[in-house]
Amino acid sequence: MTRWDKIIIVSVLLIGFTGMFLLSLPEDEKDEKYVSISVNGRETDKILISKNDKNRIIEFEFEGGVGSIEINEGAVRMLEMDRAICPEGICSNTGWITRKHQTIICLPNKIAVSFDSQSDDELDGISY
Repeated sequence: MTRWDKIIIVSVLLIGFTGMFLLSLPEDEKDEKYVSISVNGRETDKILISKNDKNRIIEFEFEGGVGSIEINEGAVRMLEMDRAICPEGICSNTGWITRKHQTIICLPNKIAVSFDSQSDDELDGISY
């Protein structure tokens, strides 16, 4: 292994660890957090949430029936649906999401639940 190979390996490791460190930093709590529910690629609901929400249940409709999400202290999760509608139940097994880059996906029903913010001009990890 040459000297340049070692420099490249160390550089790649440093860049990777720096990225992991930046993603683990706490998010700015000043922005209002919204939960966006999309069905078939179209946003159907946008719900304002806060740290004070306790066991709030939101129901939404889609082609196969009715789905539910639970909001608790700024975190969101998909509640279990009937196995006839969602056979694998992966969306409900995803658990709680708390950050903007996390999403719950239900492929059989084409549902996506993710965090959103009101300001569209903020920087994200890609544009930074």
